[in-house]
Amino acid sequence: MNNRDLTELIHRERTAVLVVNARSRSGARHFYRIYDALQRRGMEIIAAYPVRDPSRLRDVMQRAINHGSHLVVVGGGDGTISAVVDAFVGTDAVMGIIPLGTGNSTAHTLGISQSIKRAVEAIVRGAVTDVDLGKIGDDYFMNVVSIGLSAEAARNTPDRLKKILGKIAYLVTGARVFLRQRPFQCHIRMDSRLVSAKVRQVVVANGRYFGETLLSPEASIHDARLTVHLMEEMHLWQMFWRLFRFLVLRKPGLTGLSPISATDVRIDADPPQPVDIDGEASATTPVHITVAPRAVKMILPPEKHVEASNDIDLAA
Repeated sequence: MNNRDLTELIHRERTAVLVVNARSRSGARHFYRIYDALQRRGMEIIAAYPVRDPSRLRDVMQRAINHGSHLVVVGGGDGTISAVVDAFVGTDAVMGIIPLGTGNSTAHTLGISQSIKRAVEAIVRGAVTDVDLGKIGDDYFMNVVSIGLSAEAARNTPDRLKKILGKIAYLVTGARVFLRQRPFQCHIRMDSRLVSAKVRQVVVANGRYFGETLLSPEASIHDARLTVHLMEEMHLWQMFWRLFRFLVLRKPGLTGLSPISATDVRIDADPPQPVDIDGEASATTPVHITVAPRAVKMILPPEKHVEASNDIDLAA
């Protein structure tokens, strides 16, 4: 079914299944707010799942898609969206997003408001759009893969600290990690280009945002390309200032070196490094990262749907 027909069908049916990660930063608190907000806007919730055990998210999402509604509304952060997005690939099921995480990179990339009321309004009035996904092995991801400093920081930042400090928690943990982390030798093949360098971090982005800050202004989640960023070795004060500018002041320039655009990325590191996928520690180098064009259907705010259509036309 084409996206225009799907959009009209969703607007006509006005039904949805709701899945909320109740372990996300504000999921448990906002589950009933989302439920009520959707109902007040005329959506019939035919099934609802407040998921308190994140390990059950994928199974619950498959059940949600099998309920028969064309629209599944997902409440959670980047890790939640990345965990469930695989279930949507190759189906006509459409994902609507209510951002509830700490960074919400995916929501920023898609132009979805952090306000529950506005995010619900975007779902009710929005249009279905095809969105690219990244792929690492057999696992799809929505926004970024990071290796090195930020992956270690994400792995070592306690959930309680994130709830108290929000994005500042990553700055505090990142400084601690930097003191014990050593630069590592990295070999990266990007399409036909090979780069070998000693780095602190590698970021491979499908989307444009890393948390609330614009990471790749030139990137698009509709252009069938990835963007690779390298962070070179630096002093502690330089790293702290760069992270502060990026996380707190929201200034681009996290990684320092010019980004490289590619469709196929292979990364090996010595010594092996942890790999963070959309905020969740999930693998270890070496890794092979590709892009899956137009792999999933999402409902975007009307104005973002127009932008996405223009991007798709340019990429075609």
